[in-house]
Amino acid sequence: GRGVALRAVVLGHDVCCRFLIALGPDLVRGGHRSAEGTGSTMGAAASAASIAKLDEAGMRYVLSYAAQQVSGIWSWVRDSEHVEKAFDFSGMGARNGVTAAAMVYEGFTGVWDILEGEHNVLDALSPSPSPEEMIKDLGSHFWVTETAIKPYPVGYPIQAALGAFFALHREHGLTVDNVASVTVNLPEDGARIVNGRSMPDVNCQHMVALALIDGSVTFESTHAYERMSDPELLAVKERVSLVPSAALMDRDAPRSAKVEVVLNDDRTVEHFTPHAYGTRQNPM
Repeated sequence: GRGVALRAVVLGHDVCCRFLIALGPDLVRGGHRSAEGTGSTMGAAASAASIAKLDEAGMRYVLSYAAQQVSGIWSWVRDSEHVEKAFDFSGMGARNGVTAAAMVYEGFTGVWDILEGEHNVLDALSPSPSPEEMIKDLGSHFWVTETAIKPYPVGYPIQAALGAFFALHREHGLTVDNVASVTVNLPEDGARIVNGRSMPDVNCQHMVALALIDGSVTFESTHAYERMSDPELLAVKERVSLVPSAALMDRDAPRSAKVEVVLNDDRTVEHFTPHAYGTRQNPM
């Protein structure tokens, strides 16, 4: 039932996030490993074990089999089309987690306490782990509440930018004919990710130009490579500037965006989106 599924989802998020925080994401990446792949296997294993209704021993064994499968290196950033990235982030973890739960469900046994003791998984994967993070605020803080849902099928640093753009679009009736220029201000780290990329859905300038022409974005339009060479879109993209902003580097709003539009009548309108639609701070 829904209760079983909800419990599994909540547990999976908790184990995934707590395990990665205990390792230290930057420490994981410092060893050229993928933080995302590292957490997903443990989270998926916990979810699968919950659905399988394993007892304490089963849960312990599942974590051990999951720990043996934890993998992923940071090379995914060089996947220009993000196809392998989808596997590295979620598909691989789901496969590993279900495999671990299925094996234990069928009677496989394993290491009882993989999170502590000699050669434990935390020491194996981090030079300076913080085991206490595994149980910090356990039962009162649930990491599923920190998740975000993308309203637009584009790279995450562009979410707030499109949100701000469409707010101005609705308020001022923006069109190709009445817009002189668009300036998108993003935090410096996010701007580096989406500046002039070869993938259409991770190219901020392309996405804003597309939104101005079409008045909306869809999965099909944001993934249409042929439109990256469309003369009309290329001309409109010349009006779009992306500015990395040190002032927007804020830990409390790490993926904000400020969009400024200069209209042909010399008016300037702007909109600041601190938190993208679909986040905990700006829920759907």
